[in-house]
Amino acid sequence: MKIFLCAFIVLLQVTTPVFAELTPEDIRIIREEVTAIVKAENAELEKRMQKYTDLQFKILDTKFTAKFEGIDKQFEGIEKRFEEIDKQFEGVDKKQTFILILVTSLIALIVLAIGIPQIIIALRQKDYGALEAQVKSLQEKVELLEQTRLVKPH
Repeated sequence: MKIFLCAFIVLLQVTTPVFAELTPEDIRIIREEVTAIVKAENAELEKRMQKYTDLQFKILDTKFTAKFEGIDKQFEGIEKRFEEIDKQFEGVDKKQTFILILVTSLIALIVLAIGIPQIIIALRQKDYGALEAQVKSLQEKVELLEQTRLVKPH
């Protein structure tokens, strides 16, 4: 029973602080300690997050840099292709200009080949008409002279 009594006394000694009340000063001290611990944890967490985000940004930067370099190389290849196409278009443009000059020259030649003889024919017909009129007047004169000779022989 002595053991039981000693155990009971020890148990009461241990549990007596449980029944104690906290003063506002105790609550303030606890709040300050908890705030300090939380701030220290937050500061540490912020540092870790900053390191992590910096590392992630570096990784993304290297990835993007590599991708942009690849894209730049592709654009250089495309620019070279466009330069080649421009040269081809210049060649086609020169050929097209040559063909246009050739067709224009042929059209002018055809117009001249057909037009000049037509102009010559028209001028001859005009002269022919004038000559025909002269021939008619001369024929009339000849007929008149023949009639006058027939009427008055010499």
